[in-house]
Amino acid sequence: MQRKILFLIAGVLSLGILFAFVPFHSPTVADAPVVASTNKKPYAKKASPIDGPYPVKEVVDGDTIKIRIGGKTVAIRILGIDTPEKYATRTGYQECYGQEASDFAKKQLAGQTVTIETDSTQDQKDKYGRILAHVFYSGGLYYEEESIRNGFGFRYVYKKPTKYDERLKQAEMLAKNDSVGVWKYCEGKRKPIDKVIQGTKQAVDSLLTSSGSSVTPTPLPISSDAPIVPAKPAPDNSDTAPAFSCQTRKYSCKEMKTCDEARFYLKSCGRSSLDGNRDGTPCDALCK
Repeated sequence: MQRKILFLIAGVLSLGILFAFVPFHSPTVADAPVVASTNKKPYAKKASPIDGPYPVKEVVDGDTIKIRIGGKTVAIRILGIDTPEKYATRTGYQECYGQEASDFAKKQLAGQTVTIETDSTQDQKDKYGRILAHVFYSGGLYYEEESIRNGFGFRYVYKKPTKYDERLKQAEMLAKNDSVGVWKYCEGKRKPIDKVIQGTKQAVDSLLTSSGSSVTPTPLPISSDAPIVPAKPAPDNSDTAPAFSCQTRKYSCKEMKTCDEARFYLKSCGRSSLDGNRDGTPCDALCK
């Protein structure tokens, strides 16, 4: 019996000596088993700045169009370009080459499907709620560049240049050097329309048609070929300017007889009540 007790004491002492020389190891995060994540939610993809194609519903003027997106009509203020106004401005006059710029836009974009591209250097929308975007059409033609290159608009920088500003700067330089459009008929300025160039729709038609067939704009990059220069229009002695005045107290669409009249009071007189949905176009019933 005493021998068994001695063996038991010896065993306990042996274990005590063993643990005294083995360092104690506490469990850590690294010791935990690897468990596969159950979170299957993917990372949110950043929206692409390029979208479309979308059908063009309306060409408002040289730098504004309306397109159909998801069954809704959306106004697009085209980036990087500013075209002369075809309606009388707040100063009381129509701008030189405004009608021609609008006609060019209609010839190029009306009935087309376009691709739009937003620009990270610019706001998403302007103060009127219009989407700010670049516009591409007919297999990749860059509308702003085509318009500026042919003298129908000016390169425009608001706060800071757009991502394509260098291309537009080159297009404007070529148009100026070749004296086309606003650089020929308007001295490269925003100025009142002159009697000599009123009714120059014939010049635009001459530019866009040749022997009865449409002239296809040169795909970008800009060609170094000689530019298409509109023929000098014949003088128009008729007085076709609308007899509208901001002094007339008209504030509702019910008082408007034509779309031109509604546009005049909205753009020239600031009658915002004519543009209830703030899309830049007054009296939708008149200006469909």
